[in-house]
Amino acid sequence: MSLPSFLRQITSRRLFYALVWTVNLTVTMALASFAPEMAFIYAISPSSLFSKACKVDGYVRVPLDGSQDSVLFANSNVQKV
Repeated sequence: MSLPSFLRQITSRRLFYALVWTVNLTVTMALASFAPEMAFIYAISPSSLFSKACKVDGYVRVPLDGSQDSVLFANSNVQKV
């Protein structure tokens, strides 16, 4: 094995590992970035266990973090994107 082929093998291996790590970190960051949004959309969806019928028409119940309390918002203030 000559020196240039050895360097070429090390360089291609390093590029491959760099590519794998880049893809892995990109996917991880995308999932971490969109997780809170997906949780919020789930919490305000009609099929969610958190959503209950409001006693006032035209309002949506939005649960608060870490408690059983919720806040009522007008339909025009809460929309799915």
